[in-house]
Amino acid sequence: MWVLSLLLIISTEVSCFKLALPHTKCVLSATVSPQVDQPALLPSLELPRDFLRAMLSSRTSMETKKMFMDRLQGIRVNMNKAEGQKTAYSDYLDSLLMEIDSVEGNVFASRKWPIALPFLQLKLGSCRRVLRIMLEEDPISQDESSSRRRRAMAVLLNQLARQKGGIRGVEADARRRTKRSTTMKEMLERTPTELETPSYEVIDARKTWEVRRYAPFSVCSTDLKSQQEQDSPTNMGFNSLAGYIFGKNVERKAMAMTTPVISSGNQNEKKMSFIMPSSFWSALDTAPTPLKGSGVKLEVGGGGLLDATNTVAVLWFGGYATADKVRLRKLELLDYINQDVKWKVKDGEEVRLFQYNDPFQPPWRRRNEVAIPVTPCT
Repeated sequence: MWVLSLLLIISTEVSCFKLALPHTKCVLSATVSPQVDQPALLPSLELPRDFLRAMLSSRTSMETKKMFMDRLQGIRVNMNKAEGQKTAYSDYLDSLLMEIDSVEGNVFASRKWPIALPFLQLKLGSCRRVLRIMLEEDPISQDESSSRRRRAMAVLLNQLARQKGGIRGVEADARRRTKRSTTMKEMLERTPTELETPSYEVIDARKTWEVRRYAPFSVCSTDLKSQQEQDSPTNMGFNSLAGYIFGKNVERKAMAMTTPVISSGNQNEKKMSFIMPSSFWSALDTAPTPLKGSGVKLEVGGGGLLDATNTVAVLWFGGYATADKVRLRKLELLDYINQDVKWKVKDGEEVRLFQYNDPFQPPWRRRNEVAIPVTPCT
């Protein structure tokens, strides 16, 4: 049956190409799509449709995709330096989404074909399915739908620039990893191998959680202001710590990025911590000095995590670490520990969140954990 459909697609493509009629409406056409104007201030980028054609194809070299993404990221990085740049970046992402949405209701584009076919609208259909997976992981409210869709589009583009196989390969990876059971083996595969992370030994393993014995490590931390005092305290905290790590310190010394990012506290009193490079774990006094007024402080003992004990119970999970998901995972970990005969929560301790991946990693490749210090039951 799919062979007959394929013949119909090819016939339609060839007819559209040969006739080139202004008002031809093709079910599948690599040459006809709704007109989307290229936003201003992006003269170095191809038209949205051509940009997508290159990024979605498995035949486009990774070097070319990286070049396109560098141009787009340049607009994003500089969007606060010039009036209109922020609008240009958002408008361009919106124009890409409009191209993808143009295949909505297209019966052929909505189907996942058993073989790779070189038709743009099939690739746009694949994009719609991948974006749907991402948005299901990152629930949206109506007033936030546009910004969340842009974020999902940006994450997808970054993945296309990182992973070979084009959009077909990305979709296959997303479906496979989404269906796969979230084991610690899978979590380790999602951990950035190029980033340093604290050392630990697993001393007791369960199906979905484990108890680790951590070696000492140090962190740089910042206290996040409440939502009432700042519009986006999490972003400001992350930027303060990243600035310190990348050289905004008294000595102007840049350091290597590490993982995970540790978050603790409640809605009004939160703390975020970055792991310091291992060269400072036992010699924190030699670390670069935070700038006065930056809100960054240096802490031993994992920022309080290892003050009372070095044994920590950890439950892992994938996807985006949304507030609701983190809250449920924390309750789940506490419930596991309360029912366990070997371990109990250390008095006065709170559950922390560990996030191992950069913001542009898609949900099916993310590693998250909730953790709390524990002691043996007596």
